[in-house]
Parts: sequence; C-alpha cells; structure tokens
Amino acid sequence: MQSINPYIHNTVDLSQPLDSPSDPPPVYNPKYDEPPEHPHPDDLTDLPKDRILLKLRDAIKRSQIELVHLILDTYYPSVLDTNEPSPGGQTLLCTALNTGQNNLARELIVKYGANVETWSREGMDQLQRPTMRTPLMVACSMGNYAAAKMLIEEFGADDAVVGKDGMIALRCAVNAARDGIGEAAKCVEYLPVRRRGGWRRFKHRHALTVKAVEKTTRTVAAVGKFFLYSVPKFLVWTFPKWLGKKVMNGCIHTYHGTIYFFNEALPRALKATANGIAKLAGIMANFIASIPGHLVDLLKYLIFTAPGVIYKICKSLVTEILPKAAVETWNAAVKVVSAIGKTSVKIASWTWTLCTRRIPKWIWELAKWTVKTLRDIILVRLPALIKALALVLKDLVLLLKKGAVSVFKTIAGLLAKVASTLHTAVAFIARKLGRVTFTDVLNSIAGVLQHILVVIPITIFTGVVKGWEFTINAIPKIFGCLGDVVVAILGCLTAIILFIPIQICKLLWELMKWTGKGMQEMWVWVNPKSTLGTS
Repeated sequence: MQSINPYIHNTVDLSQPLDSPSDPPPVYNPKYDEPPEHPHPDDLTDLPKDRILLKLRDAIKRSQIELVHLILDTYYPSVLDTNEPSPGGQTLLCTALNTGQNNLARELIVKYGANVETWSREGMDQLQRPTMRTPLMVACSMGNYAAAKMLIEEFGADDAVVGKDGMIALRCAVNAARDGIGEAAKCVEYLPVRRRGGWRRFKHRHALTVKAVEKTTRTVAAVGKFFLYSVPKFLVWTFPKWLGKKVMNGCIHTYHGTIYFFNEALPRALKATANGIAKLAGIMANFIASIPGHLVDLLKYLIFTAPGVIYKICKSLVTEILPKAAVETWNAAVKVVSAIGKTSVKIASWTWTLCTRRIPKWIWELAKWTVKTLRDIILVRLPALIKALALVLKDLVLLLKKGAVSVFKTIAGLLAKVASTLHTAVAFIARKLGRVTFTDVLNSIAGVLQHILVVIPITIFTGVVKGWEFTINAIPKIFGCLGDVVVAILGCLTAIILFIPIQICKLLWELMKWTGKGMQEMWVWVNPKSTLGTS
C-alpha cells in the first residue's frame, strides 16, 4: 500500500517495516524541508513507552489519523499495547470514542487488538478516586448511538458490567439523555433493561456524606460519653475509688509505722538513752573527781594573780576609760540636741505646707473632679444612653415589622399553595384540561407540604434567630463593655448547649437525604430507564 507521508516529500511503502535496512525511511532535513507540524515516528524511538502512548493519545484527540496509523504500524505490537492505558489512565479506544471517531475505534479493535471490556479512567470522583468506565459506558455517556450499537452487535460488548461506582451502560446513557447529549435517548431505547449496581451507586454517591455522618456520630458519641458516662463515672466511681485507695494506703502506712515504732524505733531509742545516761554518769564522776584540783587552782589565782589584775583594771579605768567615755558622752549629747532642733524645724515646715498648700489644693481638685463627673454624666453619658435606647427601640420596631410581613407572606403563600392544590385536584378529576396529570397533582401536594414542613419552620426559626441577634446587638449598646462580656458568656453557653442538638439535626438531615436517594434508587430498580435518581 502506497501512502504519502506528510512529514517528508517522498512516497513511502508502508507495507515495509520502517526499520528495514534495505529501505530505511527518509529523515527530516531541516535545511530543505519545512518543519513538520508533529514529530516524525523516528523521533520517538528514544522515548519510553508511556511517552509514545501520550503522543499517540494526543494525535487521536486532534484527529490526526495518518499519524495515528503511522505510529501504530511502527510500534504495534512490538512496543505498544493498545489495551494499556496512557499516563492519564485513559485507553486509546476510549479516547477515540470520546472524540467521536467511530471508524478509528473499529480499526483499533479489529486491526490493533483493542479489548472492548478494558477499563479506562474517565476522571476522578468526590473522594479523588479514579472513575473507571468501559468503552460501551464511554460511548453511552457521549450519546454516541452508532458506537454503542457497533460495540454490542459487532464486538459483543457486555452492557451488564458494573463499575466500582455502580454505573452501568444504561445509567450512563440515561444521564446523558437527561442532559441532552448527542443521541443518548436512542441509546436508552436500544439498551436492554438492567437492574444492577443500585447499592454501589448509592454508596458511591454518598461517600462524602458517610464520612461526614461518621465524623458527626463520633463527635456526638464523644460528647455524650463525656457528659453521660465519663463525668458520672468520675463522680460515682473513679474519685471515690481514688479517695478510698488513698485512705486505705494511709491506714496501711500508719499501721506499719506503728508496728515499726514499737518493734524497732522505741527499743533503739531506749537503748540509745541508756548508753547516753551511762556516758553522762562517767562524765559526772570525772567532773566530781576533778573538783578539789580546780578549787586549789582557784585559790591560787585569787591569792596571787587576782590582786594584780584588779589593780591594772582600776588604773586603766581611772586614767583612760572614764575620761574618754565622758568626752564621747558630751559629743553624743550635742549631736542629739542638734538633731532634735533640725527635726523640729522640718516638722513645723511640713505642717505649715500641708495646712496652707496641699490640703486646699486637694479640696480644689476633688471639687473640680466632682463637677467634671457630674457634667459628663448629665451632658454626655445620659444623652448617649437615651440615644442607644432610642436606636434599640427603632431596631425592635423594624424587627417586629419585618416579622409581621414575613408571617403574612408565609400564610399567604400557604393559602395560595392550598388553593393551587385544590384547583389542580379538581381539574384532574374533571379532566377538563388534558395537560393536567397525576404528576401535577403530586407536585401541588408536595408544594403544600413544603410550605407546612419547610417554609413555615424556616420562617419561625429565622424570626427566633433575628430576635436573638437583636438582643445580642442591643446589650452592648446599653451596657457597654459589661454588655460585651455578657454577650461573650451567652455565646459560649449557647454554643455548648446547642452543640449536640445541631449535630443530631445534621445527622437526621443526612439520614433523610439517604432515605430520599434510596427511594430514588428503588424507583430506578422499578423503572431502569427513568431519569429519576441519576447523577
């Protein structure tokens, strides 16, 4: 087969292998040839296989059929495997189907061995897990009726295969038909009825909700365990047990200490006391025995040594000590009299200053502060308080006005819904309007129930929230910093009190959504080609 290579100026026989030594392919010459729009296959020989797959996938996306054939003829099956996904996780067959190239998809299956049951990654789900699809699912998702028919009738693709997310070919076609993609409606009519994958779809669709419910449940369980189990256990069991253990250990230690005292400590003390008495007796005996010698020494001292010592002391007292003491006493008296005089002068001066300057000044400052405070209270604080009260009353009037308008609108809306429901029911019964169906009646009843169960509770809750916000905003305006402290305390108490109810409401809401989605999946099981419950 002869073909024109768009990258060179010569004709190439593609039936011959490009790496044949007898007929090597011409190489692009940058001096004489125009630069190619895309790389020549010879330029890919040094690239790893995943890079070649990436180049091939890009060529399929750009509908460069000749380049695709050239790369596949060159590297299949020695290097490339058409069932191996590209670095993005998408197979070549699914890439061709995504771009609507049905003829290329047929060639990939027939000529290059692509498997119609190979899974391909088509994006990521809400938990960042790969979304895997078969070629038939891809064709149905794109509304490619011809490709879906070709895959089933010519190549025996299985439309009952269920993905990890519970999707089957029929559900992919229903989703595409709901969005108006291509010929997805024909795919829905063509595909047989399948009731598979409902539970997987339900679990996959609510994966994030399941995690949120698990987290909320764990939080509520932890808080409930703390207040309902841990605190009572601490008060009833842990603390009494600890206290009893400490008391018991104290009694045991006291018992052992008493036994030790009487068995060991007291005998040791008595023995040590007896030894000390014996030593004291020996010391006293030695002292009594030495008394005569000490008396003789004392008499010798009194007779021979003491008169000389007394004479020296008297002489020193008369000649040195008494004159010196008299001089020092006189000097001290002079200093004391001088200090008393100076202190008296200072006390008199301080008393005069206190009585004539400081006390009048203090009285004057006190009078000024009193006048300033009264003026501030009368001219500033009191008008500000009156203004704050006026603003609070104004906000209260506006809040009551808005609440009355909201209640009136809610009641009017409810009456309108009831009237509409009655009108629809009468029209349905009378069959006067051919376009009125049972679905319209159900929608009217649903609107009334929505007003009763949703709109009215939301209106009441909104009024309560606005009243609370009004109170929170009014307290600081009236009481200032003390009001801010009170608001902070009230906020903390409110958060603590409402924590568990809010978490329980969230849990119930998620369970209600689960129930609704479960009913949708049950309806899908009853009518597999229904668009209800698709995602």
